[in-house]
Amino acid sequence: MSFLSHARRLSEGLGYHRFFIGMISHLIDMADPTPEEQEEMIKQQCPFCRINRKEIPSKDVYADDKIMAVLDINPAAKGHTVVFPKDHHMLLPQIPYETFSHMFRKTAKLCGVVRKAMLAQGMSIFIASGGAAGQQAYHFTMHLIPRDKGDGLFQSGIKKITPEEIMKLKAPLMQHITARVVQAYKQAGKQPPNVKQQANQEEQLMNLLNANPQIRDLIIQDPEKFKSILPQNPQLAQLFDGMNLEELANFLKKKTAGDQR
Repeated sequence: MSFLSHARRLSEGLGYHRFFIGMISHLIDMADPTPEEQEEMIKQQCPFCRINRKEIPSKDVYADDKIMAVLDINPAAKGHTVVFPKDHHMLLPQIPYETFSHMFRKTAKLCGVVRKAMLAQGMSIFIASGGAAGQQAYHFTMHLIPRDKGDGLFQSGIKKITPEEIMKLKAPLMQHITARVVQAYKQAGKQPPNVKQQANQEEQLMNLLNANPQIRDLIIQDPEKFKSILPQNPQLAQLFDGMNLEELANFLKKKTAGDQR
């Protein structure tokens, strides 16, 4: 029944007041589709879903029951190939584990095939998950781009991050990674391991020393001198707060001697 017919029937049989309520409810239903309806509308318009349904022509490179690989219509280089799951998944975290594993196994083989076919010196695998990362379609894709030395691609530069900034980033990263691990164990019906939501002081300290051997060597050689420079670095001062540097120096000496055997 059309909207006008529905409105006329309501106005004739139910009176103005009930007609008005019915009309407003109908408009709300039309303007506010359910999540399932929204997802279906996105699928119908998604170019990669349409490629899978053969509604858009494509130059297919590979296809099986889970994924497809096609040549990009706006290639960054000759042989630029786009790999995507056949089922509609907008972002990387939404892809089921089985599909994810299958996709990456096949991508590894496709990289070798494309590289040999294009006589390329290397390959770049580009993933954009989210609009801020450069994702342009509401369908997860992986781009396999043949590379040659001096081809001029991807020369925008990399933002440098200081060691202090890295230390600040590690704690929230570890917290979220731990939470996802626990969630995955629970979803699989397994008992999650006994992990902390944030890396403890000892773990952070050992990671820092492994990544910065000059700090480790200074502690071993002159713990008092290292202690004197801590106030100049608030992050290090917090990490080493309350720690006996003499005991740490002895521990590191023994560990270093054991590693060298």
